[in-house]
Amino acid sequence: MIIDRIETFAVPPRWLFVRVETKDGAVGWGEASLEGHSEAVEGVFASFRERFIGRDAADIEDIWQVGYRGGFYRGGPVLMSALSGLDQALWDLKGRALGVPVWQLLGGKVRDKVECYAWIGGDRPDEVSEAARARKAQGFRALKMNATADLNWLASPRDLDAVVERAAAVKAEGLDIGLDFHGRVHKPMARRLAERLEEIEPLFIEEPLLSENIEGLEQLSRMTTIPIALGERLFTRWDFKPFLERGIVDIIQPDLSHAGGISEVKRIAAMAEAYDVALAPHCPLGPIAFAACLQVAVSTPNFVIEEMSLGIHYNTGGHDLLTYLADKSVFALENGFVKAPMGPGLGIEVDEALIRELASDFKGWRNPIFRLQDGNFAEW
Repeated sequence: MIIDRIETFAVPPRWLFVRVETKDGAVGWGEASLEGHSEAVEGVFASFRERFIGRDAADIEDIWQVGYRGGFYRGGPVLMSALSGLDQALWDLKGRALGVPVWQLLGGKVRDKVECYAWIGGDRPDEVSEAARARKAQGFRALKMNATADLNWLASPRDLDAVVERAAAVKAEGLDIGLDFHGRVHKPMARRLAERLEEIEPLFIEEPLLSENIEGLEQLSRMTTIPIALGERLFTRWDFKPFLERGIVDIIQPDLSHAGGISEVKRIAAMAEAYDVALAPHCPLGPIAFAACLQVAVSTPNFVIEEMSLGIHYNTGGHDLLTYLADKSVFALENGFVKAPMGPGLGIEVDEALIRELASDFKGWRNPIFRLQDGNFAEW
């Protein structure tokens, strides 16, 4: 299991795959996607190759510790996304070497299937009833959408009316709905919007304020009974620690491609369990990240629901969650659930030839830039 090669592949629509090969030809795959910043993450792998080629791929914990602590500077989205992709690939390698799913190596399964939710509405949500019906026909029982488009520091009550109306329309279709504020909403409007949404009873409100505004989030958490979800922009257990200690969050959403991979997210989940907080991993990403999420979900008692990027508005140009899978049935949805993957490692087989072909000329992805009517920058 000596590591011989570490490769990265930036592929459409916006993903970064990691391939680790050992001297005996064994291969494991991970996903280090950091939306809009793939080039920066790829740069980290220059040092990873120097440190880890020649190491035993089975030493996942030691490689993780060196990858996290060995460069003096640690944490943050770029370094942690690179480490996440490497970590996933090493778990995939180990599971394949032993002939078992990764969830077996994490203590075995605590559930047989994983409930998933899908996205509707796009970046600037508008008409959602028809989209909700289409998702229901696919088998989903729960959905998520952006609560608002770009929003000013002080918005019109009409803007808030529209949020409530859209959420009510989805609920009328018999579906549960989570509302992602996306850090776009400033404190005065977040407070009013949360109050207005109480009557709709959404599953959760996500990132009602930016995570760096921990004081505002603490205030908001005392004002609403709606579960608060956050965590996609937190990258280590130390980042999550104050949110748990201060009782701010009800559902944590670490991203397995940003928050240290399978190894760190399992630790974050266990820490959250001690605070009676649920786990719902963030994953608007590709098939390898989703496969890693399933391994954690199957083996984690406080897991509740999984984000699934099938048909998400970011998946453009004919590239979707299933595009790079050799066997697309592995993520089959039945009554809102995906069955526990039974294959070795991450439980998927990727189309390596297609990955190499599309990575050869992919130019990268950038997130949109929003501006208000007066030209001022707005949070995306």
